[in-house]
Amino acid sequence: MRILVSGLILSFAAALSACGGGGAVANGNTANNPQANNQQVAPANSFYAIQNNSNYDIYYVYMSSSRDPNWGPDQLGNDVLRARTTYRFNGVPCDTYDLKLVDEDGDECIQSGVQVCQNTTLVINQADLLRCEGY
Repeated sequence: MRILVSGLILSFAAALSACGGGGAVANGNTANNPQANNQQVAPANSFYAIQNNSNYDIYYVYMSSSRDPNWGPDQLGNDVLRARTTYRFNGVPCDTYDLKLVDEDGDECIQSGVQVCQNTTLVINQADLLRCEGY
């Protein structure tokens, strides 16, 4: 069972053009079988990106459908979302997700109810991560 923490403020920017390639393929438990959860299948060239505008590296990104009480596997695998960089996940089905970001110090930020659909970018700022730490 996961515990959801509130207070993280994230801004979203929808990209208008479809782009292919780059990044890792999202492989969370619900992304593997979208029909099982009645999700809209995203086009193969669609993407979901996380733009890390903070000073912290993000070592783990966990994602699951908001309907699922369990976290999927780490979406970054062996990669790291470095500070001031963007990471792309290709072919993520449209759905409402919960995200857990874990930074270089092991601090966790959890955001619930994130609307993800094709060509969406999630922007994380320094203040967002500090709020998760109680600052």
